[in-house]
Amino acid sequence: MTQCLPVLVVDDSEICLTGVSLLLARHGIATKLAKGTKAALSTLECSNFSAILMDYQMIGATGAQCASEIRSRESGSGCRIPIIGLTSHDDAAVRSDCLLAGMDAVLSKDVEEDVLIAVLNSFIKSD
Repeated sequence: MTQCLPVLVVDDSEICLTGVSLLLARHGIATKLAKGTKAALSTLECSNFSAILMDYQMIGATGAQCASEIRSRESGSGCRIPIIGLTSHDDAAVRSDCLLAGMDAVLSKDVEEDVLIAVLNSFIKSD
């Protein structure tokens, strides 16, 4: 798949950031990493991304709260970055919270690699 914009990976764990980045690199997908919601929102102010992979459970604000803020900032701009939530919670309420906040999909952190790549690719616009 040809992709010119990186995927923003948001998590408050260095291990998770590195793991997801390495996984995506194996599939030729460039990444930019943001440690936590504040870093994600700051990074989004000065860069464009093809999609966002965002953890749900983070210190300071949840991924759902961050997604809601992103959607608020996008309002009226004509721009909409796909946001895919990643969570270790097997809870329908968490998934619902993420989707209601504007995430496009929510996956378990233990999702199979090929499923994650397929879902991500379904949202990324190729040029």
